[in-house]
Amino acid sequence: MLIKKFIIPAVIFVLFSVSALSAEELNILTPERIVNLEVVTSTAISPDGEMVAYIKRKQRAPEDERGSAYTELFVVSAIGGEPVQFTRKPHNVSDIQWSPDGKYIYFRSNRPSIHEGMQVYRLPVTGGEAQLITRSETPVLTYQIAPDGKRIAFVASDKKPPEIERQEEDWIVEADYFLHRRLYVQDVNGDEATQIVHTDKSVWSLEWSPDSRVILYQASPLPTVDHSFMFKKMYIVDTENNDGPRLLTETEGKLDNMAWSPDGLHVAWNGGVDISDPIDGMLFVAEVATGEKWEVIPDFEGTAIWVDWQDNNTLVFISEEKVWTRMSTVLYRGGERTILIDEKGPNFTSAHFADDRQTFTTNASAYNHPPEVFVGNTENLSINWITNHNPILNDMEFNDYEYVEYEARDGLLITGLLLKPLDYEEGEQYPLICQIHGGPEAAYTHGWNTTYSTMTQMYSHNGIMVFLPNYRASTGRGVEYGKANHGDPGGKEFTDVIDGVEYLAEQGLIDRDRVGITGGSYGGYFSGLAATRYAGNFAASAMFIGISNWFSDIGTADIPYEQSLVHFDMWHFRENHRIPIMEGSPVWYLEHAVQPENQTPLLILHSIGDERVPVGQGQELWVGLKMAYDVLRGKDLDEIPVQYIKYPRAGHGLTEMMQQMHYSETVLKFFREHLLY
Repeated sequence: MLIKKFIIPAVIFVLFSVSALSAEELNILTPERIVNLEVVTSTAISPDGEMVAYIKRKQRAPEDERGSAYTELFVVSAIGGEPVQFTRKPHNVSDIQWSPDGKYIYFRSNRPSIHEGMQVYRLPVTGGEAQLITRSETPVLTYQIAPDGKRIAFVASDKKPPEIERQEEDWIVEADYFLHRRLYVQDVNGDEATQIVHTDKSVWSLEWSPDSRVILYQASPLPTVDHSFMFKKMYIVDTENNDGPRLLTETEGKLDNMAWSPDGLHVAWNGGVDISDPIDGMLFVAEVATGEKWEVIPDFEGTAIWVDWQDNNTLVFISEEKVWTRMSTVLYRGGERTILIDEKGPNFTSAHFADDRQTFTTNASAYNHPPEVFVGNTENLSINWITNHNPILNDMEFNDYEYVEYEARDGLLITGLLLKPLDYEEGEQYPLICQIHGGPEAAYTHGWNTTYSTMTQMYSHNGIMVFLPNYRASTGRGVEYGKANHGDPGGKEFTDVIDGVEYLAEQGLIDRDRVGITGGSYGGYFSGLAATRYAGNFAASAMFIGISNWFSDIGTADIPYEQSLVHFDMWHFRENHRIPIMEGSPVWYLEHAVQPENQTPLLILHSIGDERVPVGQGQELWVGLKMAYDVLRGKDLDEIPVQYIKYPRAGHGLTEMMQQMHYSETVLKFFREHLLY
């Protein structure tokens, strides 16, 4: 069924030549405008459903010291109105929760003048000063208020022993010790926190039972990123008599959201079907007393990305399906689902329900605005846009994304989105940028899709068509589609993109000689392949934090097991896997890349502090291409069509305003030079 009240305001706009007028005069998107957009990052509705607390991300001003954007707390009526700001920079906030009686809003914040490190605070809804709740020796990593409002459970890591700190001034012994993430419980009004679980496992998330007695939590053997992705299990502990922990049920593979049924008899979660499932995208339920579990919608041809209970017999969940997000209900034992919000509603990935289990809030986006506060109701099928933090966009025109599907060369159906230039005219052929998502366990859906590194609407405003393919291995198409690249890194998953380009050329939409490609992380990997293994197919490539050598990346990244188990289900140390993995690496094709008929202008951008895709990946491709152009072509540095840019202080992505601005301006200039001739 269709949600009825979601309306995107219409605007009237006439586009003139970019060369004749400035971007400001044209009222189009620029790198500065994109970087400075304000985004609602999370929402929480009061128990009575009347108020919404939310976090808004606001970029730092140029005169501020370096750092990521600020996050500030606001409260707004669920029926709309002027939001009230509760916290201000420089005190960032995260993880907002309402007290069960609706009198307080809890959040995490780092306020050194009150207590060292990230701690839990609360603010009275009536106003006042933030009250410190936890006093952990190490930062609080996550927390949850018990349903009765009396206690708080939180997770904090072990403190590094002083002797280890002294030793590590001179040498570090890898895996000499682990700082496990421990589970604690304390009264919300103070008292000492008590460690609840004493096993050497690291806790990542938790959920109180409805009776405020039992905690369900996810834990892994080691406190590493890789273990948090691949090796978590669900455990139950009784906080009253410290009974447990016990394994809830046997699971294998990835785990994500968990939710108790209102009567406390069952638990639902999003999880993978096995250890090689790339995403935790299926729905499961287990009986708490026995551990009996079942898959609710076997062979679901989508990806379940969030789940909760509407009542003791009914699940409510959000799913990605091709390029859309939907909210549905289904009986917890399985059966036909009922769609509550379909593709004609806004794009959103989670929800937070009031006590009536009908009224909910979410941060949702559309093709013409980034995430804002929305409030919906599952009974009357309404969803209302509550806030508008970027009025500058109201006077801009945006083209909507068009759904695209085509057959890959092996017959597999591939889906994606197409964004035409703002001044599109029927019959004209336009330059194209292929915007490749990361993961690969991810997907482009029908939402805003415009950031400093995915500048889709800005490309449209600059006369460039944008293709966002959900190639095989993307989410939103079920487990089989998600595994369709296994055993073939950089093979058919990449030719899916080329086949999409050819499809658009056959439709007469694009100039085949003016096709660029870009993306970050796994999208950066694709961009590296475009300039090496598949050189000659693209007019330009911008590679951001991308993989160039699977062997060195697996050995230096923080997710070697995830890369091996779910990205291509192969082990780089096995003889029969070595060659296919190397053949999936851009550095394997340097000689091919520098041939005159193949050379593809390449812009390599990488973060120096990246632990997911270490900076050596950009370095290897840069050095390899430099040497190949020198030895094989006799070209000097100023003659090779490759540029390499590194960003200090940055990890797997850029958070500082000036770096984001530089990235957007540099990439836009690069593509304008190579595609808009």
